[in-house]
Amino acid sequence: MQQAEVVEQYNKGLQYIKSHDYERAKEILKGIALIFHDRLLIQKVIGSLEMMTGYPYLALKYWEPLIDKEIGVTEEQCMLLREQLPIYDEMQDIYSKAMQWVVIGQLNDAEQIISDLFEKAKDVPVPTEIYRSYILLQLQLGKGQKALDTFKSAPQYVQLVPEMRILEVSAKKVAQEEQNIQPLKDPWVPDEAQQLTRSDKNKKKVKGSAVLYYNMAIAALLLVVIVAFMTFGAKSNEDSSSASVDKIKTENQTLKSKLAELEAAQDVAYEKITLLETDNKTLSEQLADQSDQGTKPATETEKPPQTTKPTETTNPTQAVKPVTPVQPAKPSLPAAHRVAKGENLFRIAEKYYGDKSKWQKICDANNDRLIGIDARNQEQPCSYLPLGTSLTIPR
Repeated sequence: MQQAEVVEQYNKGLQYIKSHDYERAKEILKGIALIFHDRLLIQKVIGSLEMMTGYPYLALKYWEPLIDKEIGVTEEQCMLLREQLPIYDEMQDIYSKAMQWVVIGQLNDAEQIISDLFEKAKDVPVPTEIYRSYILLQLQLGKGQKALDTFKSAPQYVQLVPEMRILEVSAKKVAQEEQNIQPLKDPWVPDEAQQLTRSDKNKKKVKGSAVLYYNMAIAALLLVVIVAFMTFGAKSNEDSSSASVDKIKTENQTLKSKLAELEAAQDVAYEKITLLETDNKTLSEQLADQSDQGTKPATETEKPPQTTKPTETTNPTQAVKPVTPVQPAKPSLPAAHRVAKGENLFRIAEKYYGDKSKWQKICDANNDRLIGIDARNQEQPCSYLPLGTSLTIPR
């Protein structure tokens, strides 16, 4: 890509940003960043777009290498972004729960869970994929008008995504079919019977006309469910035997993690015992030296000691050697750490290293395994940590 092409693509990305089409702007700028790694300004803009579209982990990935550079990213900006991470971790857990309800066919429960998610996340940007799942659920439940209202209330960066525009068209059509169109009155049919016939016809018309849109929504919803469960590491077991195997594997992994933690604790205990034995031996030797220099064995020919004032050379306290203080053992790092609710790599790094910026060290040691648990970690390294995951803590 020549310099002129880079400038042209960059200006095109800026035009998309001005029109709030952030997803297309990210796509263009990321293409430039892959070729020119030294374009620090582009990295800063991409990080800002990730932040504005609900992806704080990706924003930090682009911002943190730019701290204290000339382009203007500060540690304070990164700290403000890190403070939002627990909210997004909770959003991820709630969204995963909703997708589990979708798999077992409880669509109303799934819709209510995502509705509660929006209430909790009203102060932060929500990713487009959550809006997409919410609208698909409403279309599947035949709530065309509600799906249309959800689309209209979404931010502009969500509305401008091509897939969301297709869902808007489907929502409008389903909402129109929900409205009862009153037919001409038949003078030969009693009013009560005519009203019943009209209601039945309207129901059949709505149901028949909406089948096409429902089928489209079902197909898209199933795709979202499949992708979501691939990313969150969830699996649907077809029979009890496969469920038992998965349960045994999980328990085995848990026991291995606990065993690693116990072994690490045992090593620490052995070090402390060895240190205490060394201290005990040193103190015993010092006590023996003090006893030998401060007392003298008695003989039959010796006279009892006179009451004269002892001289400086006979004072036993002068011969006591000073005791060298023993330095305590430095605590060793555990071999593994199990992810608890609300934790992220920044908190874990601060817990074990006393420095949040060392989260990348833990990420490098665990990302290959995290990709196997959650496929999104391949594009967003260490951004998704399921509860209970065992992480290796490097020395």
